[in-house]
Amino acid sequence: MGFTTAYNKVADAFEMESLLKSNVWALNVLTGSISTILAHDLQVSEKYASLLGKRVESGIFYRKTGDVLRSVLVSDSSKVLEAAKNISVSSSFYLIVNEINRAEAELALLAEASGIEGIVVAQDHETFQKMFNSMKISRMLKDFKELDLNLENNGTVYIDRIFNVKGVGTVMLGFSGTEIYVHDKLIALPSNIEIDVKSIQVLDEDQPSVGPGVRVGLAIRNSDLSALANTYGLLKPDMPLTDELKVSEKFKWAPDAKELHVICCGMKVMGELDGSTLKLRNKLPAVKGRSLLINPNVKPGSLQVYGYAVNG
Repeated sequence: MGFTTAYNKVADAFEMESLLKSNVWALNVLTGSISTILAHDLQVSEKYASLLGKRVESGIFYRKTGDVLRSVLVSDSSKVLEAAKNISVSSSFYLIVNEINRAEAELALLAEASGIEGIVVAQDHETFQKMFNSMKISRMLKDFKELDLNLENNGTVYIDRIFNVKGVGTVMLGFSGTEIYVHDKLIALPSNIEIDVKSIQVLDEDQPSVGPGVRVGLAIRNSDLSALANTYGLLKPDMPLTDELKVSEKFKWAPDAKELHVICCGMKVMGELDGSTLKLRNKLPAVKGRSLLINPNVKPGSLQVYGYAVNG
């Protein structure tokens, strides 16, 4: 093969890759919806999740239909930070209310703070509406049904596990909030290290690419696990960051605080309050939407959901 022929083949390959990347649907790319179930105990959450998918890993139920993967997240309601991470990475929620006690009120505030669409399944509609009539969630009382809303592209990937696999290297698990292609270069937070995606797996199957809303395993090329061990997210290289947010709403039931956990797209950092301004200890992506504000250091019986900040 002559140089000109070889060059043309390479040029054609790069042109094809560019065309495919300009249209995420060109290869029937796998995309997804992510839902969080908020209920008073884990057994109730899992009961409803089993109606929506099959448990494949701890805390996550799946159902795949064609090129769309549904992920349903469940957690122990006593672990408010875990539930907050789940709902912040989700495109919808299901709130299950049997009686409006402190724990269920906390979950209701978490659903309200998220700003996303959802379904509230309550035994006592009248009491729920009376208690939360000023909130958006009071208008979400419905019968339980499937609610699939694809996650919008936000330019991020939430990472919840990092480990080493012999013969593969560093692997990161998380949820895509954007399209990812093999050989993509992404920026890790908080280290700002550029990583190279060697391969992508979804439910143990290799994928050339994925869209937003998919549970992914990413093998990282030539990476130092120790340098990336604290990674909580990956970003597109041109994604803007912020180290400061304004509190948009503090719930009237929340105690005052000096420090808060700030959760955006699943990523959690600490923030210090200066009036209505939150100064973040580590940067977060400057995406549209909301950041959840949680104060776990409250007196017993007090509510941990402080409020939210509107990003962008």
